[in-house]
Amino acid sequence: MCKEEVITILICENCQQLWSYRWSLKQFFTRIHHMNCSHCHVPQYLTKRAKKRGVITAILPLMIPVLSLFTSLSFLGIMSVFIVLAVAVIAVFPLLMEVGNEEYLPF
Repeated sequence: MCKEEVITILICENCQQLWSYRWSLKQFFTRIHHMNCSHCHVPQYLTKRAKKRGVITAILPLMIPVLSLFTSLSFLGIMSVFIVLAVAVIAVFPLLMEVGNEEYLPF
């Protein structure tokens, strides 16, 4: 991938600028409550839809231990699947994010 090629995934609702995958991932891991736009620095919040996707996506790796009940995989095999799935979830989650100017309450 050339340096000029940047994967863009999110659009700031305030300034309509595109966020890069790298910026989105960084903001996701460093901000707990909100994410700041790299251009206008206005706080952006996850939408309700993105929060629902995040919960479903985060539950997937936690379901791996249930595999041990239904398969004959060894502990090492289950841990390998868990690690691969956890890394995949972290890599895919920024692609599932949507942001907006308003904060949505979790209930």
